[in-house]
Amino acid sequence: LGSDSNRENFKNSKPIKRYNYLIGSGDILQLKFSDLEIYNGDYQVLNDGWIFLPVIGNYFIENKTLEEARNELISKYSKELIVPDLQLSLSYSRPLDISIIGEVQKPGLYQIKDILENPPRLVDGLQLAGGITSKSNLEDVKLIRVFKEDGELIKKITSLNLTSLVEEGDQSNNIKLSHGDVLKINSTSEFSKTQYKLAKATLAPAQIGITVVGEVKQPGEKMVFSGISLIEAIMIAGGPVDWQANRQNIQLIREDEDGAINVSRYKYNINKKNSINNNPILKDGDIINVNPVNYTKFSRGVKTIFSPLRDIITGITFYKLIDD
Repeated sequence: LGSDSNRENFKNSKPIKRYNYLIGSGDILQLKFSDLEIYNGDYQVLNDGWIFLPVIGNYFIENKTLEEARNELISKYSKELIVPDLQLSLSYSRPLDISIIGEVQKPGLYQIKDILENPPRLVDGLQLAGGITSKSNLEDVKLIRVFKEDGELIKKITSLNLTSLVEEGDQSNNIKLSHGDVLKINSTSEFSKTQYKLAKATLAPAQIGITVVGEVKQPGEKMVFSGISLIEAIMIAGGPVDWQANRQNIQLIREDEDGAINVSRYKYNINKKNSINNNPILKDGDIINVNPVNYTKFSRGVKTIFSPLRDIITGITFYKLIDD
């Protein structure tokens, strides 16, 4: 992750085995007293990290663990109550913000909701980022995470090997994601085609979103299974419109990792065995444009030109009929 000076910012570069949830703004905490039910309830952490609780009022709770906050609250309530027996739990967790960078299809910042019912794991994050690339180094996936130790916020970095997950289904390194996690997938030149095919099937999203426009029978946005090809997508959109679609001029419009838009041209031919060179596998966000033939362009142009004159021509024709 850069120079040695950057590495010094991280404590204990070793496997992350345990993580205590750090409370943050947007969380809803449940406070429960054993003998004072009147104070029981859910309380939300405000944007500034403070929470308003009965009896004691405002309390700064951001970046505290549940255990740390509970111990401090017992101390504060003991000044107001005789025996403050209370429990503190997480009723609702704020959306999880993570960063996924490096060799993935769509690196960037991601937000995951409803994490209490469905705690996201590392594989979920990779799938959210569109899956791996042919250069992904699955033997060295870096995870950077913020911890709290001895009352101090620190960052730790660990290296995870996902090859056993892909090849054997070993879930030991498919750890749960936490707020603020950064996943970095380094690159390698030693990823075989067999390994990539197997890994892609495991680490790619189940569905992707594409758009098919132009001379097809059912244009529009489509949710399709990952791994679908260009020709399969056109068939899902109803296929080319007879006599209007130029089957020799199919455009695939795709945004690359640098944000540049690339346009490639292909032919539509379902009677011939297609290779990946003329029938590529689609990625999330791809746009397919089935261009019209020249006759279709011409007829539409004529229609556009004469359309405003239609009412006038109709009126002249009607006048000639009654004049005769």
